[in-house]
Amino acid sequence: MPNRSPNRARAKVLRRDESDPHLDRREPDPIETDDWLAWWTLSIAASAILIAALGYFANDPVGAAMVLTGAAAIMAVALGVTRAPGDGQT
Repeated sequence: MPNRSPNRARAKVLRRDESDPHLDRREPDPIETDDWLAWWTLSIAASAILIAALGYFANDPVGAAMVLTGAAAIMAVALGVTRAPGDGQT
């Protein structure tokens, strides 16, 4: 038969900031994170360079130029419409 513990045991538990009156009550510092959109655009650039090299050495320099131009356009749109993680925060 299952044994249920009473709910009253947790009624007087204090939060950490209430238990020590000398703790600093400021907001915590923001956590530094990676800019994953920048890493994504770098991977697009590396892929575009490899695909353009294949096209160039297959005697299709126009196709290679179109691959690079298309990748540059995608990267410009992706990075142009977004903000960096730290911009605009006070």
